[in-house]
Amino acid sequence: MHQKMLQNQELTKNKQKILFVAFYDYGSAGIRAIESFIHSNGYKTYTVFLKENKPNQLIEPTDKEKKLLFDKISEFNPDIIGMSLRSPYFETVSKITKWIRDKFPEKIVIWGGSHATMCPEECIKHVDYVVIGEGEYPLLKFIEKRTTDIKNFWIKKNNEIIKNALGPSISDLDTLPFPEFTNKCYIENDRLIDEDPIIKLNKYQIMASRGCPYQCTFCSNAYLRDIFKGKGSFVRRRSVDHVIKELIYVKKLFKNLSIISFLDEVFTSNKKWIEDFSKQYKEKINIPFRVLCYPTQVKEENIRILRGVGLRLVNMGLQCGSHRVRTEVYKRYTPDEVILKAAKIFKKYKLITTYDIIVDNPYETPEDMRESVNLLIKIPRPYNLRIYSLQNFPKTVLTKKMIDDGWIKEIGTGIQGFANGWQGRLNSERSKESLYYICLVSLLSKSFIPKALVKYFLNVNFFRNHIIAVIILTNLSSKLKMVTYGGSMILKGEVSFAAFINHLKNIKTIMLEQR
Repeated sequence: MHQKMLQNQELTKNKQKILFVAFYDYGSAGIRAIESFIHSNGYKTYTVFLKENKPNQLIEPTDKEKKLLFDKISEFNPDIIGMSLRSPYFETVSKITKWIRDKFPEKIVIWGGSHATMCPEECIKHVDYVVIGEGEYPLLKFIEKRTTDIKNFWIKKNNEIIKNALGPSISDLDTLPFPEFTNKCYIENDRLIDEDPIIKLNKYQIMASRGCPYQCTFCSNAYLRDIFKGKGSFVRRRSVDHVIKELIYVKKLFKNLSIISFLDEVFTSNKKWIEDFSKQYKEKINIPFRVLCYPTQVKEENIRILRGVGLRLVNMGLQCGSHRVRTEVYKRYTPDEVILKAAKIFKKYKLITTYDIIVDNPYETPEDMRESVNLLIKIPRPYNLRIYSLQNFPKTVLTKKMIDDGWIKEIGTGIQGFANGWQGRLNSERSKESLYYICLVSLLSKSFIPKALVKYFLNVNFFRNHIIAVIILTNLSSKLKMVTYGGSMILKGEVSFAAFINHLKNIKTIMLEQR
């Protein structure tokens, strides 16, 4: 009897098929984690990656690309379609979901992801099932039981919305399987390619932990920390053994692998973990890697250890050079001297360094912008900058403040005003003053542009009032740096020629529009 029951359970599993759709994210750590977990539990799975993420652009799928998605759904014939969405893609995912439900009314469509977790009351209007928080175990239980009392699930049934409570976070990340790279395709440029979009890349992105310990006002992590209170640790770290085993597995599959990118906010924070990691990494992996750093977590001894086993690139968020803006507006309590100390450590160990800067912040005054330029002047070169336009996410502290202060207002499913919906606005109109300082910030990341020249621009009002020359210089120097830096990476095998050309196509120069 027991054997027959097991056979029936296995038969049920074999019949259940789940198709996942990831939007604008070939890496899509969340979808990949859930898909491999469900597959490891005996179910047939398939993932479609719809469109590539391109900087400061949101290109809607074409009619041909939508048809390719529908054809793949028909071919795989899943029982459940799971979609992961972020706030900038809400409108696009809503439209595609409607088309899918119209064309395949018998399919169960489930939404998950960061936007579903932050705004389930909005998402449940478009589907009958929404998963909030971590989706591995809730989705597995739904597949197996199809009941309405599943933690993390919001369910719409007979015009009633059942709001199940958030369950505990996954305490032991080592119990989760590694990502899989089969049964996947991607859709881009009116083509469907039947392979994982990252399998031929030279880079592999990995997370050795989940959660972020910081409370930055512009980031959704602060809101997520609040809703996870009492549900277990928000920040959790995988064991060194588990991380190394994944990298050994990936190293065998990725034939072009030349760089590993760790996406953890807390990678450099635990010395004991770093020491254990370094011992195994050098022996078993021995591939250059990149880490993210928070200024207060940069300790010279940890950086020294990591540099000795392959650390090559670091990325650190400055966000703003003004101490007032960092502390009062962003709640990032990082004094200038801490930032400069970290920068000198990176310089000492000859790391390729990139700093993140946020622009288009309505609370940033001309004096704050001037402080940003002066701080960047003090940071030792060479370094790269990633300049982001301030992007609002739902329910963050900063978004609520901007709504209260009248900078933006909620309109339907998005916002209107200083920002554009939930999307970035790097190429939107901006004041002459703001544009001028953005140019100076950009120029400072070009080592061939003398700092003395940037100081001169900063202190001479003529250029502030006649900025066209500064804009032209900024755009030309950016293109020159991209070509020389890209050429260097191609020669070192760190990026393919095709990937570099594609990146150039996606980069836009600083726009001339002013408001």
